[in-house]
Amino acid sequence: MKKPIVLPLLFFFSVVTSSAQKLVTDINSRTPISNVKLFSKKGEILTVSNLRGEINISTINLAKGDSIEIYHPDFISEKTSWRDFTEKSESYLTPSPITNLEEVVITGRNSEFLILRGYFVSYQIIDNVFQSFSDGIIEYSINLKKEKIINEEILKSRVFKNLKFIKEYQKKKKNTTFNLGSEILPFSFKEEILLSGWDKYEVEENGDIKSQKEIIGKLTKNDNQINLSIEYYTPQNPKKISLFGMKSEIHNHTINEKFDSNTPEIEAINSLAKYYNSTITQKGVTINYELIQDFYLLEKKFFTPEIFKNLDSEMDRNPTTDIKINYWENKTYPAIPEYLEIMLNDQLELISTTEKKL
Repeated sequence: MKKPIVLPLLFFFSVVTSSAQKLVTDINSRTPISNVKLFSKKGEILTVSNLRGEINISTINLAKGDSIEIYHPDFISEKTSWRDFTEKSESYLTPSPITNLEEVVITGRNSEFLILRGYFVSYQIIDNVFQSFSDGIIEYSINLKKEKIINEEILKSRVFKNLKFIKEYQKKKKNTTFNLGSEILPFSFKEEILLSGWDKYEVEENGDIKSQKEIIGKLTKNDNQINLSIEYYTPQNPKKISLFGMKSEIHNHTINEKFDSNTPEIEAINSLAKYYNSTITQKGVTINYELIQDFYLLEKKFFTPEIFKNLDSEMDRNPTTDIKINYWENKTYPAIPEYLEIMLNDQLELISTTEKKL
């Protein structure tokens, strides 16, 4: 009598589980896309896709008519209704147009130094409220021989903050040391996996990236490009930290990297994207913290050791781009999610602009 009862229950469970998983793939290659974010019309991040491009919607509570935005920095975002998204098992994103960069190699002997100049976007969300935004032009200097960042400089930047939210929030959380007024920093290349021990990873033929026999990433190839995705922490494998009465649980820490080459190498880096999500608890107060950091390459130059050592301000160090323009309105550059653009215009105030004199 038990067997006929158990089988229907197992079948029912499998149907419920599969319906809670939606897939997001590249419309051209049909490869899964990790680190895809679903944004609500209020600018909230509803969920993020995993290494297999799967999105779990079981915990999302939206009205069928609500609109959402499917976003990844390397693809053209798609807006749809929650009804349409949930009724399909698979959604597709179209890759953003590829910009071919002109490489400048100053020769003599082997070029051992690389300067990358690009546009960065960095923003924070606290308890589902868009709290701060920063963008600008940043320059990274890299020693290729040692695979090490030796300098990084923000050449131009802007910082926007939700001052009303910060003021009200700090009143409510006054018994804690939460700091919502901190500077919004760009992506740190110290997290870039090819500069932090790529040799400790093993890549299988199917593209699985392993560390100590555990799958922690995925490598995919498409049109002479390589995409790497690394999941340091996930909701299924979070990291818990306790320090000085403050507890933190990291639910997501994902890095995506795109290279314009047939093999992943720092010389061919095209873009970087990071998503970080944690809950922080202190004195009985808990906040949900989300950080998004993207970097898009604009220029790169290679140098011999002699020339790099003698670089001066007279060299072509000035950005060819102008921070005064709104990048999310300029189709030449990747756009931020439309729903975040609305939040930026409606809720945030420009706090500061900086420009390094070269």
